[in-house]
Amino acid sequence: MQTADDLETARDLLDHANIEIGIKEDGVWTVFFTRTCGFLDPQSSKCTIHGTERQPRICRDYSAHTCWYRHAFASTLSLQLIRLNAARLDWILAQVEFDETGEIARVPDWDLMLSELSAVPLGMSAVPVRDQNELGAAVSERVPLTGSEQPPANLPQSTAILAFPPGRPAHLSHFDLIRFRLGFPGVSLGVTQNEWYFLVDAPPRRNGKISPAAHCSKYHLNEESARSMVRVGLEELPRIEVLCATDRSGLITRHPDLAEIRSALSTASCGESRT
Repeated sequence: MQTADDLETARDLLDHANIEIGIKEDGVWTVFFTRTCGFLDPQSSKCTIHGTERQPRICRDYSAHTCWYRHAFASTLSLQLIRLNAARLDWILAQVEFDETGEIARVPDWDLMLSELSAVPLGMSAVPVRDQNELGAAVSERVPLTGSEQPPANLPQSTAILAFPPGRPAHLSHFDLIRFRLGFPGVSLGVTQNEWYFLVDAPPRRNGKISPAAHCSKYHLNEESARSMVRVGLEELPRIEVLCATDRSGLITRHPDLAEIRSALSTASCGESRT
């Protein structure tokens, strides 16, 4: 965070459901998408793919004893992370001072934020991902994605699909992180000619609309990108992974273009239909 516009962008993002922002103890601000993993059994709280090939390596290597997230999210305020909703960020905005150019000149002390924000409840709960028929391009809880489904041309302004780069992997090992993230309801991968994005379904909290002048407009794809984008789900990801050219170390030297991706997904869909 360096400018007034940066802070306003954070404030606009918090006007979307399922979006939470955290300030880490080192001063880094991070956006979190607050959903429960789709592979978690709601009755037993157990992982339904534990010990199988489908379980991401991130989960297999997880240690409850050293995990930063476990300690940071144990409460709404911790020594490692201050979690923000709109009300808490509004308090911070009132304390920040800017210079004549809009650069941040002074921020409230960390201990002061811990003290004052403890009285402001976080009060956040996940909003169910909407039905695919309602949004066209939105990701539903149970409906699988297909790469042939294209988001509507008016995606940037008429829906609440937020696009977060970078989604393009630099190494084959990075596909494990992509698999992990696509396991959460409301998350998909959007591939354009120049970038890969993580798309999240985060409906606006105010009147169901997004202002065209919102600071977070940079997290909405422009109409051209939305129209040409290929949307990839978890089950389709392996078909994209094998199209990447790599060196001996696994470093990706070439990513497939849109035509290759569409062809691979289309061929696979035809084969499944015949089966």
